[in-house]
Amino acid sequence: MCFKFSSLHPGITTSELDIDSHLLAEDVVYTFTAFATNFLGGTGVGTLDVVRTPDMVPGITIVPSAITPRRVMLSESFYLHAQVTFYSDCEGAEPTETDYTWSTDHNDVILDETTKNSRSLYVPAFSLPADTSITFTVAIQGANGTAGPNSDVTITTHSSDPVAVIVGGRERNIGIGSGLVVLDGSASRDPDRSGNDHL
Repeated sequence: MCFKFSSLHPGITTSELDIDSHLLAEDVVYTFTAFATNFLGGTGVGTLDVVRTPDMVPGITIVPSAITPRRVMLSESFYLHAQVTFYSDCEGAEPTETDYTWSTDHNDVILDETTKNSRSLYVPAFSLPADTSITFTVAIQGANGTAGPNSDVTITTHSSDPVAVIVGGRERNIGIGSGLVVLDGSASRDPDRSGNDHL
């Protein structure tokens, strides 16, 4: 893993990078880039924009639970957790004094009513459109109305092929004069939808 940030360091080979926030100018967008290379020479690149604000605000990031954000199957349910770092100098920013608001950039996505204003958002199986990239955003504010930061994560969904099943195993012997042979495919299913009435 190599982090590249030319303004501070030409390149650092490590899986984690700690940066003193005092090295960042206020209201300037800094782009951090991580390069990952495996033993076969395959590479991957990820970026993150960081802005230092002039105000004392909590730090926030979204942590997906038990999924890979770039490949989420429609049959998977999961949680998105808002991981918030509260600083002692942040007025009205204690965990019990913070409001959370989740939203998406996709009109067809209906957020779970019981968790869309909590720290962890539940996303049920079969609730997202297929083969689509959806950005989830969480914004926080103090209970006194003080606006806080927000964070987002992009989830990319993928559809699955139907699973065809013939009841009775993989092989059947039929004798002479057996008459009508019935093959039952009712156990077939579509992993992307609950039930099989649509098959």
